[in-house]
Amino acid sequence: MLLSTVIGETFEPSSFAQPPARSRVETWWHWMDGRISKDGLSLDLDSMKMQGIQRATITLVGFGAGADSPIALGTPEFFDVIRFTANEAKMRGITLGLTAGPGWSGAGGPWIPVEQSMKRVVFSSVTVDGDREVTVQLPALPANAGWARDTYVLAWPDHRTPSRMSLSPRVLNNGRSEDTNALCDANPSTSIASAASADSKTWSVSIPFSTGHRAERAFIWLQSSIWMKSQPLTLGIRADGHLVAEKEMSVSQLEEPITITFPRVTAQTFEVEVRLPDNASFNASQFSLREAEFLEAEESPQWDSAFRDLGSQISDSAGPLSILATASLTPTAGDIPADKVVNLTALRTGDIVTWKVPPGRWRIVRYGYTTTNQKINPAPPGGAGYESDKMSAAATELQYRSYITPILEAAGSGNRSTFTLLTADSWESGMQNWCADFPEQFRRRRGYDIVPWMPALTGATVNSTQETLRFFNDFRETISDLVIENYYEKLCQLAHADGLAFAAEFAFAGPRLDAFRMTRAIDVPMEELWSDWKDGKPPTIPDGTITQTVFASAAQVCGKRIFGYELFTSLRGDWRRTPGDFSFVGDLAFLKGMNQASLHSMMHQPDERQPGLTLQGFGQHFQRHNTWWTLARDWLSELARKQYIFQNSSSFHDILIYYGDTLPRSELNLSKFVLPENVQPLFIDHDTLINRISVKDGMLRLDNAGTFACLILPGSTMFSSGSALRVDTLQCLSKLVDAGATLIGEPPLRTPGLLNFREEDALLKALVAHLWNNLPDNTLDPHRVGKGFVYRTDNVAQVLANAGYLPTLRSNSSEGGRNVKFCHILSEDKEAYFLFNPNEGPASFVCDVADLKKRMPERWDPANGSIAPLPVFRHRAGRTIFPVDIPAKSSVFIVLQTVAAPRWVSTHPSESSFTGLAGIAFRERSPTRWTATSTQSKEVSLTCPEGAVITLNFPSPRTLPVNTPWRLQFRQLAGQPEITMTEPVSWTSLSDDRFRNYSGLVVYETSLNVPPDFLRDAGNVILDIGHVGRACRVSINGRNAGTLWRQPWQISVDRLVNPGENSISIEVVNTWYNRLMADQSLPARERTTWTSWPRIKDWLAENAEPEQSGLLGPVKLVAYPEIELPATR
Repeated sequence: MLLSTVIGETFEPSSFAQPPARSRVETWWHWMDGRISKDGLSLDLDSMKMQGIQRATITLVGFGAGADSPIALGTPEFFDVIRFTANEAKMRGITLGLTAGPGWSGAGGPWIPVEQSMKRVVFSSVTVDGDREVTVQLPALPANAGWARDTYVLAWPDHRTPSRMSLSPRVLNNGRSEDTNALCDANPSTSIASAASADSKTWSVSIPFSTGHRAERAFIWLQSSIWMKSQPLTLGIRADGHLVAEKEMSVSQLEEPITITFPRVTAQTFEVEVRLPDNASFNASQFSLREAEFLEAEESPQWDSAFRDLGSQISDSAGPLSILATASLTPTAGDIPADKVVNLTALRTGDIVTWKVPPGRWRIVRYGYTTTNQKINPAPPGGAGYESDKMSAAATELQYRSYITPILEAAGSGNRSTFTLLTADSWESGMQNWCADFPEQFRRRRGYDIVPWMPALTGATVNSTQETLRFFNDFRETISDLVIENYYEKLCQLAHADGLAFAAEFAFAGPRLDAFRMTRAIDVPMEELWSDWKDGKPPTIPDGTITQTVFASAAQVCGKRIFGYELFTSLRGDWRRTPGDFSFVGDLAFLKGMNQASLHSMMHQPDERQPGLTLQGFGQHFQRHNTWWTLARDWLSELARKQYIFQNSSSFHDILIYYGDTLPRSELNLSKFVLPENVQPLFIDHDTLINRISVKDGMLRLDNAGTFACLILPGSTMFSSGSALRVDTLQCLSKLVDAGATLIGEPPLRTPGLLNFREEDALLKALVAHLWNNLPDNTLDPHRVGKGFVYRTDNVAQVLANAGYLPTLRSNSSEGGRNVKFCHILSEDKEAYFLFNPNEGPASFVCDVADLKKRMPERWDPANGSIAPLPVFRHRAGRTIFPVDIPAKSSVFIVLQTVAAPRWVSTHPSESSFTGLAGIAFRERSPTRWTATSTQSKEVSLTCPEGAVITLNFPSPRTLPVNTPWRLQFRQLAGQPEITMTEPVSWTSLSDDRFRNYSGLVVYETSLNVPPDFLRDAGNVILDIGHVGRACRVSINGRNAGTLWRQPWQISVDRLVNPGENSISIEVVNTWYNRLMADQSLPARERTTWTSWPRIKDWLAENAEPEQSGLLGPVKLVAYPEIELPATR
């Protein structure tokens, strides 16, 4: 069950306390709209240095906000700024990164000609009657930006019934007359764009007929440029002005055609109507209508495809997550035999084809490709241009030489080494499915000619649904290969030649790619983890086990020590949140397998207007103008300590899951399995399965190390029924099972590809019979194969339970709340558990971990870098049981340590009594001397190593109220005015507008006389400050005690407090919300705040109440008496 892919790596206490630079947090550094100043750059870098940020990735963006004198990309002024920035960063020990292009959408710019932009398939068609020679003028190809190139002219028998829509030659688009043909030409590349105004919430298209038109259903295919696909809308159908049907839906449902039925009606005019909510953040001009036909019951539309999601990819580069043809519908037009597809390409002269047509009705289709017209987004001044062709190595090199090389050269030889990283940001450039040499690449990789299968790209079924789906899988695999090789791998090669590492976010909004192949092609794989969505609410912590992502598996299996993540991305950067609201999202990232954060985001601030420039409404505000930024170092150090541990270890996994042989891969179908609680799966791909998996003693092994209880085949969703596997995959699985492995899953029904599929399917069928032997579905009775077993069930949990398999950690919450979330990690010489408390309050857990070596648990606290033994535990039946307290939505590491001699307490009578240990802290004063404190009065019994049972009686803690007056200094106000409070209250209750509406830092100072008796026998002393509106940093007698972001508002001041007079200083910050809200009611000239995000006023209007701010109290000092425990032998 052990797996480590970081042999030679380990983690040490000294580096945990002070993490090395390579383990510290990184940040995106967005430069917006050419608003760049050298003074601002220096101050930004100073603030990064102060907070311990190791690297900043420069990202040039533009939102059209403009500047009086913008510094445009590519100008001498820009390269001068680059040289300056590299030198300033070098002086501060900060390294720099670059994105692959301006904007955040991908890679491209003004240097990319249309010929090297992203491309997609387009077609036009005409229908002719046969048994005669015809000369046909082919309709022009749809041509974005007026540019298209021809590839083929093909013809095949057409079994469709002609559309009655042709009886209406014109339509009215918000009253504007347009050609009807675009709505019934079975071509999603042609459409009617909305004529609605930019502020309109409605749009309609009317289709008049010269005579009555009878219909009872509408076939509608809309398209939208709105990227927030959850947005609602209403689709209405009218006949002669009367509403006959309407459908409430979301923008996401527009990716596919929609059929709406209504009572049969005969009308002169039918109308399609789009209505948006009055408060919608988008408008009706962002739609177009691809197809619209009004049909009778048995009448078929002209777009009569058997395949879902096809049109989205072949026609729209901006389709969000469209997957090419993954499930089948029921076509009515019939199949097209591949041998009936006639290649007329050689007969084309310009737009003319002359051909002797065989008998029957034939469809002649002109194929080609055009640019997707995808542009850099959001483009900074000087950066606007096409996205580069991601399937072309030449286009990728042009991009690199035009953007990256000049920046590196501008840095100068002395500063060039400051740039260490190239990053491909999230794929937001839409779909691409063609390149200039795609047919040749397809033949070389798939082994057959694409031409007879091109009709599938018009929605047709070639030979059969299953054969066409096989072609589509081959088509997707080819796209994946070309993008990985010619974009990601090529960028990595170019980066290495310049001494840069290469990182890339996985293409969630792009073509489906093989995650393992992509991971092998790059240095640092990355994902995103958002801190909130449009409503501003943080993500929900899921119930059950938080399993690592397939990308985390790919990173570990492929030996990538660093798995990066864009952290705290947000859709509502309204200045109202602090790390106390969202820091737990970082813990979720670690649980998912990520280990290097890049903050989203730090905006370059060219001047001192506050809060300053924003990335529109995106991201949290990690920048020097934010009120709480000066307090962030302790929190960022906590993140760095966690990263240090995870970067120098690897995750433990219990079971294997096969990634699959079809594209998209099998993770899409994993949810049907019932996995055991606290069991972590590791995904493996085909290459890993074939070359690196073996069996020993009935357990699967990776690289002859580790043990895995079973391998799961999750199947795929590509085919309409059943899954598909390659023959060599099943041959390997057969050998593993024969050798003793356990295999769980459904038998595959077919192979995935088209080439020689009948022969391949026959071989597969024989292997399936050997392994599954007609096992009934969903049975827990296995089929014995050699030394191993095959199960045909979704209930993996029960299979493992029946086999007596135990997870490496089990836990329960003493308070009855949610159980701890965990990640089991291993290094070369250490074993540890990362424990996360998902509850809203502090919780005590009793944990039970696998431990044959009978080690002692040790608590490593990332909040402050402290390390302390947990001396109360019990060894039983190869496991170690121990209690642990964890603050709300926080985490600790438990490291299992081998000790030379028994500690003071090594066992405990029963696990149930562990629950009485909540709030007790033990301290090792020397190898033979232990003490303990308790947060409450209680009596506890413990068992000594010698077997004697002792009873500990803890007295009540002592409290000392802080009732002395507080002096307040408002640091961000002119003159830094001071006031005095006899007791803490919210600034919002003060009468002076300067203080009531204040946003920023206030220093609270007072003194407290501590009697000597108060500290006598105190094992720990805390300062309880009651409540704070929003965050604070505490100092006692001039020494920093730490920073607090959330409840409980308590901090240890042990060893800082002395008998007699003590000074207390508390730096309190609130957010920008109160000052921003107050300024909305003031004339612009009287406002003290400024931000570039115009929608901030809308967000502020949603909640007009000011936020409580400042030290709210009550404040008190609490001393916990220390009990001396008997000495050990």
